[in-house]
Amino acid sequence: MKKLMIAAPRSGSGKTLITCGLLRLLLRKGFHPAAFKCGPDFIDPMFHRRVLGIPGTNLDSYFLGEEDVRALFRRTIRRENADFALIEGVMGYYDGIAVRGGLSTKAGSYDIARITGTPVLLIVDGRGSALSAAAEVLGFQKFRPDSRIAGVLLNRIKPAAGKAAGTEIERLCGIPVVGCVPEDPAFVLESRHLGLVLPGEVPGLLRQVDLLADRLETCIDFPKLLAVAGEEDIEKAGIGSRTPGMQDQEPVGRKAGRGKAAVRIAVAMDEAFSFYYPENLGLLREMGAEIFPFSPLRDQALPDGCSGILLGGGYPELYTEEIAGNLPMRRALRRAADRGMPWIAECGGFLALHRELEGADGVLREGFGIYPENARRTDHLSRFGYAEYTARGGLRIRGHEFHYWESSNPGSCWTAEKPSGRTWPCMHDSGRGQIAGFPHLYWLSCPEFLENWLSFCESCQRAWTNGETGLK
Repeated sequence: MKKLMIAAPRSGSGKTLITCGLLRLLLRKGFHPAAFKCGPDFIDPMFHRRVLGIPGTNLDSYFLGEEDVRALFRRTIRRENADFALIEGVMGYYDGIAVRGGLSTKAGSYDIARITGTPVLLIVDGRGSALSAAAEVLGFQKFRPDSRIAGVLLNRIKPAAGKAAGTEIERLCGIPVVGCVPEDPAFVLESRHLGLVLPGEVPGLLRQVDLLADRLETCIDFPKLLAVAGEEDIEKAGIGSRTPGMQDQEPVGRKAGRGKAAVRIAVAMDEAFSFYYPENLGLLREMGAEIFPFSPLRDQALPDGCSGILLGGGYPELYTEEIAGNLPMRRALRRAADRGMPWIAECGGFLALHRELEGADGVLREGFGIYPENARRTDHLSRFGYAEYTARGGLRIRGHEFHYWESSNPGSCWTAEKPSGRTWPCMHDSGRGQIAGFPHLYWLSCPEFLENWLSFCESCQRAWTNGETGLK
């Protein structure tokens, strides 16, 4: 099995485009790749999924310990029967989290390359530079003795300049330049306030990816690329310690042998609500839950027989007219709340549950009305980044926040603590499984949290079966 990380000195260097193009190129050449993304990212794995037709996987060394990151990496490769693992980096190669002592490489691209033993192809933006590109590569090589930088791809550079710069990089840095990709305005992914636009919003995305793969095939020395990629015998390497809550075999479900039906969970999935870690949904299934997607924008009722709701993050602020106009869904959610149905609403899902939500157009409109507050846009990111959250009962679970919108009452039932030591109150928590707030939680960092929440869902289902109106 081959493995390679696509990283860059900084954000905006073209990592996502190059990764998508390479994934398509690998498929054309007969490989069966698996895609990974460093850090707490929802959107880039969606692009990987559109290219491969399989879910991407997040690798994050703040959410999980090193052994568990390795276990998740290898487990995904085995599950997908992959022969090439392609990891997309995050931010600049050495950029990690801020800790009490200052800046660190923890949870950054370098950290994941080190933990997984993966060689790195450094994407260098060649616009406006020549010999300086060699100096940049050399600096990144020497910043850490075990940098793992094994090759370079020059991006957005004219062929003649790329050839000259590539010669100097190979002479001074001692690593191969696998190709030079010229700048082309046809290959651009637009951004908005939370990052890239979603794959479904890019007209002709698959056609663009095919054209990009065509371009890479002419610009990249593919044998050189394969030589840069490392190899690993997954069977000899072993699975490592088990990732929390994830078994080596296909799960039989936590209901097996107990004579009970699987708990049914309604999961909001449409253009407004789509931010879910694949690992979270995988753990949900492994714990015996059945997932029933629904659209809060278009559906008029929740899926039949469900006893829990997931409202993930996304862009509800772009669809406030649809939310305000869907009276049947507003009534359905209110009925579910009155009956005591548990839910987990994160970030955008939480925003949509407010009485009023300001749209991206600046107009305040009615939300689903579960929480009596309003939510409005600010001009800055609020409480941005990783945190560890202490929930009711003392459970500690990790996650992150990333939002420009703010609530007039973001909740105070939990306590959040950043790696730097800053703390603040957060989250609404009824004590009966109705949980909402801005944090995106990574359930594998505390599987007991999800186990407890599913128990509330089961209790709710039993109460309804017995003719009761809600949880006691």
